[in-house]
Amino acid sequence: MNPETVDKGLYPIKQEYHAVESPNGEFGYYLVCNGSSRLYRCKIKAPSFQAMQAFAFLVKDLPFADLGLLLFSLDISPQEIDL
Repeated sequence: MNPETVDKGLYPIKQEYHAVESPNGEFGYYLVCNGSSRLYRCKIKAPSFQAMQAFAFLVKDLPFADLGLLLFSLDISPQEIDL
């Protein structure tokens, strides 16, 4: 990094994805910098959000009595879905 741009608070133009392992799966952050002092984009990939997307495919041809069991087995956290 150029020391002159760091003093001004400017970030280099690049994009990165970083992930950490959480109890429910991979928790990832996708960051895009456009060269200014603020991030251009920050996307969060939560494991519960992906599990909820798969829920629609998993419930096809499933008896109604098994819906609760499927929902609890996916261990979906409502806090992670509302991103």
